[in-house]
Amino acid sequence: MPTPKIAFLIAAHEEPLLLRRLVLSLAAPWARFFVHIDRRVPARPFAEALSGIAHVAFIQPRVSVHWGGWSQIEATLLLMRRALAQDETLARFALLSGACYPLRSNEALRDFLLSGDGEYLSAAPMPDLEHDKPLTRLTRWHIEGGLRASGAKAKAIRILNDTLRALPARDLRAGLDGLAPYAGGSWWVLTRDAVETVLDWTDRRPRLAAFLRHTHCPDECFFQTVLANGALRERLAPSLTFTDWSDPNEQPRLIRDGHLSQLLGRTGAPFFARKFSSANAHLLDRIDAVRGIATALPGRRMSEPEPLMGFQPGYAATP
Repeated sequence: MPTPKIAFLIAAHEEPLLLRRLVLSLAAPWARFFVHIDRRVPARPFAEALSGIAHVAFIQPRVSVHWGGWSQIEATLLLMRRALAQDETLARFALLSGACYPLRSNEALRDFLLSGDGEYLSAAPMPDLEHDKPLTRLTRWHIEGGLRASGAKAKAIRILNDTLRALPARDLRAGLDGLAPYAGGSWWVLTRDAVETVLDWTDRRPRLAAFLRHTHCPDECFFQTVLANGALRERLAPSLTFTDWSDPNEQPRLIRDGHLSQLLGRTGAPFFARKFSSANAHLLDRIDAVRGIATALPGRRMSEPEPLMGFQPGYAATP
């Protein structure tokens, strides 16, 4: 019987060396990597960074990904379809960003994921005001491309979205094709059953995708709504990715020394964390020391320890 494998679906748009570090940190005989590079950036630096690493596939076509837009889901669906079609031994599918990094050993991750059938996708009924996920995300028209972007086009889109708020609320029941809305974090780990369910739902019920295409942050409700309304609902469990949303000016906060002092080696600690960048890459050596691997990245800068605050279990960031 073939050994089951884990697919790491990675969405990246910057810092090729950090992407290389992430892939190397998870490299194992049972690991396969499927990478989507934002169409708005050159792909060559990423291809060069991952050159020579086994079992890496770059996804084509590429999508121009905008924060808080349906394009994030488009890129994810491409990753899911490619992985599902390429290898029938893939039993788990982990969606990560290029700013994620594992906190536990590969053996611990493998054993945990392949020993059960949980769907690690945070999903709470909307509205979820505790985590800032109101129904207006769905009932207001939203055109992607204006958030966290600069330039005349982005400004025009923001003005358009402000104008669209004056329109009557959209018909939520019709738009969701009768489904109850759920929301959670963007990053998840699913079984093959769940991935097949999502893709089948996408193909057979296009009304849902058409409606969510013009909503705010559909990446935080599409997968949740599909799976929480189906037969796999009882298998849903909190996300395995830690993200700190405590600072409204840094969404999400970069991982700092204080985070790691409370996360590493702790029973029940998350399996992944984000957000990492070249500004806190020195922490990756500390993580790897605990994980028992050595994949050092040069050019690191130290930061001061800070306390761990604002951890929302199961809620992950959007790139």
